[in-house]
Amino acid sequence: MKKRIVATFTIENDLQELKLVSHLDSLGARVSINPYNEHFENNKEYKRLKKAKKDAENAYYNFLNNN
Repeated sequence: MKKRIVATFTIENDLQELKLVSHLDSLGARVSINPYNEHFENNKEYKRLKKAKKDAENAYYNFLNNN
């Protein structure tokens, strides 16, 4: 039986992140890293930029599919 454990780790630098991910991989864990950006959720500029990023990605893939 597979279990899903959601955890939050605070790291100081990229080397610590690499060591943590390597260790979890060695245990057979599937690691998904999500940036901590909850404090931006109510920011209008953040929402605008996130939407613009999504629109740009859609336009990019539409261009590739059509050409």
